[in-house]
Amino acid sequence: MKEKSGVAEAIKFERKRSCPMQKPVIIRDQDILDGEPVFRGTRVPFRNLVDYLKGSDSLDEFLEGFDIDRETAIQALEEMNCTDLLRPAVRE
Repeated sequence: MKEKSGVAEAIKFERKRSCPMQKPVIIRDQDILDGEPVFRGTRVPFRNLVDYLKGSDSLDEFLEGFDIDRETAIQALEEMNCTDLLRPAVRE
């Protein structure tokens, strides 16, 4: 079990290392939806996008329902691969 964890950590490190350095479109702020990851400048939870895609809805269907542009949504998905966006926020 320990070996699998090491492999997962190596993959996570490789993802983070190869990610482009741009201004994140997904932010966490304790004052916005209690620290839930949201699209910058909105109160739209990133999880909404993930739930749409997991539920077999298309990106276009998500974009129709929320005031997010395609480029931002795609960048958010790329950020998800580079970070731990969906892990619970640390509360202090």
